[in-house]
Amino acid sequence: MINNKDKQIPISLINMSNIYLQQQNFMQFLNCYVDGYCLVDASGITGTDCYCDDLALQQLTKMLADISVYGIHYIDGGNYHYLSKIFTDKLKQSFDLIVFDHHHDMQSPLFGQILSCGGWIKEVLDNNTFLNQVVIIGVQDELITQDIRTQYTQVQFITENEIIGLFGNISKDIGKDSILLDKKNLLLNEKVVQYIFDKIHIEYPVYISIDKDVLSKEQYQTNWDQGILSTKSLKSLLSLMVKQYQVLGMDICGEMDEAMQKQYGYKWNETNGQFNIDLLTSLVLSK
Repeated sequence: MINNKDKQIPISLINMSNIYLQQQNFMQFLNCYVDGYCLVDASGITGTDCYCDDLALQQLTKMLADISVYGIHYIDGGNYHYLSKIFTDKLKQSFDLIVFDHHHDMQSPLFGQILSCGGWIKEVLDNNTFLNQVVIIGVQDELITQDIRTQYTQVQFITENEIIGLFGNISKDIGKDSILLDKKNLLLNEKVVQYIFDKIHIEYPVYISIDKDVLSKEQYQTNWDQGILSTKSLKSLLSLMVKQYQVLGMDICGEMDEAMQKQYGYKWNETNGQFNIDLLTSLVLSK
């Protein structure tokens, strides 16, 4: 598990789209990691983009069979967030699931019972008997209907507007990104972090799943619409959780795709790679 101070944290890199291989700074960092890392190349598997068909699910489950859930797993772009279900399926003890995501990922499948990036949390809720509760942080308010709240009483939401509400009335002329990046507000990061941490009631060891679309687009770029958290707030929250909770494992997604790179430029992907380094460094140092 991540909190084990006597051992180095195992790192796995699940290559679905080859995006990590283009983050030269991140790859160099991983290659210098003391015991290295495990690279799983799943880029040749078809039927995986956003939706994971049955054959692809069988192949991926087999590929990841020997990867322990107890570690940090980089699982590519948000289109592959459903890989979190494969990892949480490995847990054979009661656990709480903490998710950082701008979306709730509890959509019902459009056809059949196909696993998807937008419905994997629903699959875990419906089928994982070891799951106690889910906490979703930074989710867009408009997505959380009363039907969802009524149907999924195991889920606690800390929404985008709830976080923004910490700062009182907001001028229509000021965007959400500007609020979270206001360098004059020295208490900004501390206030957000403490509010979120105080509101979460954890009963069991936790598994943490991070989609970086929860971050402000001013600081990070993904291929999905994005939220409001600052990179500093996310790092601070994760460091605090690792110190205070028994963290069994963690996965991280939210990389750009090829189309986004062409639109915003390849330098953004290197920026994203640097954040992957920063995130891992903060987790390692918080042990």
